Amino acid sequence: KLVVVGETGTGKSTLVNAVFGEDLCPVDSSHPLAQRISVYQHGKENHDIESGATLVEHYRPLEMLRDFSVVDVPGNGSIKRHQQQLIDEFIPAADFVLVVFPVTDPWSPTTWKMLESIDEQWQDKIILILQQCDRRSDEEISAILEHLRRTSMNRCLTHFPTFAVSGKKALLAKTSGLDKERLLAESRFPEFESYLSQTINRCAHRLQKMEEACSLADVVIK
Repeated sequence: KLVVVGETGTGKSTLVNAVFGEDLCPVDSSHPLAQRISVYQHGKENHDIESGATLVEHYRPLEMLRDFSVVDVPGNGSIKRHQQQLIDEFIPAADFVLVVFPVTDPWSPTTWKMLESIDEQWQDKIILILQQCDRRSDEEISAILEHLRRTSMNRCLTHFPTFAVSGKKALLAKTSGLDKERLLAESRFPEFESYLSQTINRCAHRLQKMEEACSLADVVIK
């Protein structure tokens, strides 16, 4: 389960779309579906189910959703409004929590307060993402990344894995088919995706499931 948190304008929907290589989340913040917590799961056909006033379940026939579900928390200051639900329900159940900051303004006090309130036992799920890195020079990005690392240590007493990416260029690389290698390199996405893959493969409960499947296969074969 992938939980994505970020204020409006951070580019978090574009980031999720780039991870999946599909237009999964609406990018337009005025879209009605962008105003509530959205949970994306695999389904045989497109359909949505409203689960109360703050939550919508979206079922999509995308292959990657067989392995992932995505919780997209809306922006517009709603991090504060949904903070308790995030901390009590979504973050403990998550495998990853992507906290997205825009490269143009990575100082959101609401987002940092939310990070401070997360219990220490869940901190190893958190990844900080500096999005829209195509809008700044390499020198500026390095300085901002260092600031994020220092701030996470000062405010949360830990260094979270931190990546700078351009979801826009990564999505173009995966969907347009034009100049793919250059766009992907400029997006800085491969390092981030490699970290996700390696962490998933090391995940203890995933290994346990694989062991159980192998044991079952052994019994069936014998």
